[in-house]
Amino acid sequence: MKVINGDIFKGEWNALGHCCNLFHTWGAGIVIPIKKLYPEAYKSDCETESGDLSKLGSFTYADCGAKRIYNLYGQVGIGNDGKPLNRNCQYDFIFDALYKACEDIVYNPIVEDGKTIFALPYLIGCGLASGKEKIVLAIIESVEELFPNIEFHLYKLNPAPS
Repeated sequence: MKVINGDIFKGEWNALGHCCNLFHTWGAGIVIPIKKLYPEAYKSDCETESGDLSKLGSFTYADCGAKRIYNLYGQVGIGNDGKPLNRNCQYDFIFDALYKACEDIVYNPIVEDGKTIFALPYLIGCGLASGKEKIVLAIIESVEELFPNIEFHLYKLNPAPS
C-alpha cells in the first residue's frame, strides 16, 4: 500500500474505488469529480435501487476506457449529525465491497500482465460517512494482503507541503 500526496485523477492507476452510499447521492467529496470525469460510474450506481440495503458490501462498476471505476457500497447514508455512534461507514461492508472488487479484478482483469494499481481516496469512508482512519487503513491493508497482484495507492486530496 502506497500513500501518495497528490491528485488521484492525475495518478497512474487502472482501477479507482470510492465509498458509495445507497441513495445515489453524489453531491460532495470525491464523487463530484468522478461524476464529471467518469459519468458512466454514476450511471452504474443509478441503475441500482435507491436505498436497497442488500447493496451493502457489494459494488457496481463502469469501464471507462482503460480504467475501471468501482462504486463500493460501504455506507448507508451520509453524515452523522455530530454523533460518532451514528456513523454511516460500515466497516464490514467496506471490507466486503473492497474484497469483492478485488475478486472482480482477478476474474475480469483490467491489465493483462503485472499488478493492477487500485487507487482509493486516503480517507475512504472517513469523511461524510464518519469512519475512523486507522480502522479503514487496517481494512485496506488486510484486503491487499489477500491479492498479491493488486497494489493499493491511497491518494491524499490535499498534498502535504514538501
